[in-house]
This record gives sequence, structure tokens and C-alpha cells, in this order.
Amino acid sequence: MRIVLDPGHGGVDSGCISNDSVLDLGAVYESNSALMIAILASEYAKNFKDLDVMLTRTQDSFVSLSARVAFSNDNNADVFVSLHHNARVPERPGFEVETYYMTELSESSISAQLAQSVHRQVLWSVNNDSGIQIIDRGIKQANFYVLRETLCPAILVELGFLTDAEELEWLQGESHKVVLARAVIDGIRLSKAFA
Repeated sequence: MRIVLDPGHGGVDSGCISNDSVLDLGAVYESNSALMIAILASEYAKNFKDLDVMLTRTQDSFVSLSARVAFSNDNNADVFVSLHHNARVPERPGFEVETYYMTELSESSISAQLAQSVHRQVLWSVNNDSGIQIIDRGIKQANFYVLRETLCPAILVELGFLTDAEELEWLQGESHKVVLARAVIDGIRLSKAFA
């Protein structure tokens, strides 16, 4: 199976940015955190001979939405997974996950089943990794460009809020990024998209 992982944003498009004062970490950029998780996921996937993982970007560089989609389509991806983090004001405690698949697809579609499998695996993995409270923001549908234009089953996963102190602190642990990275790959492998 060929998996295209898409670390959201990059380069001049940093995505969401943490509050500089939170935990005295300085600014944490969505683009960098998503890239690290994607790289860790691709490394983990090397343990499985039946997986071929490709990344839409491997450094902090800008890649347009159309280029991300073209990369997936040109490489005949079997699944496309875009990795992101959320932002909001005010903050709230816990670690929150939400997953999207394309609007108008049925719940029985491969994209929907891929979303369900990855979503469940991320929630389960985070819950078993630490005592942080898990908040399930659910599986939703959206007309995002990368979901609409890819030719294969596609999802977008929001892995926590960078603007919430508790989530940001948890995300900064290298072992926690590994947990998320492995959960994404395991979720793909457990989905019907892998059958």
C-alpha cells in the first residue's frame, strides 16, 4: 500500500502558532510539529514491508494545496492523510482529536472508514500513553481541497490544539509525537482501506 502523508502548512505558511508565553517554550509552529510527526510515521512504517510511505514535504517549505494533491495523484497513492493541529481561544484542558473526510461521501465509503480507524487508533493510543484527558471531537465531513481533489481515499486529522497549555506540553514530548505517528500508521493498517 502506498500512503501519502501530508504535513500541513510549511514555509511561509506556518499554520497555527502557540502562545509565546505558554510554558515558556517560545512559539511552536503547526507546520514544524506536523512535519515531525509525519517523519516519525514514515520511519515507523519501515517496519512493515507492505507499506510505502511518501511525504508531500520533508522540510519546512511551502507546498501549495494543488501540488500536494498532484503529488498524491501522480504517485498513485492508495490513501492520503493530512496531518494538522488546531488553535482556538480560550483554551480548555485535555487532548482533543478530530478527523475529517470529504463531504457527501457515505459513512460506508473507504474514506469514512479510514477516518474512523485512524481516529479510534489515535484516541486509544493517547489514552494508553498518559494520564492526559482525552476529548473526542468526532469524525466530521468537510469540503477541504485536499480531500476533494485527491483520487484516493483521503482524510485530514487534527492532532490537538497548540494554543492549549496542556495539549502543547504533551505534544512537546518526543515520545508523545512517536505515539501519534504510530497511531496514524496503525490506524491505516487496521482500516478497510488496507484490505
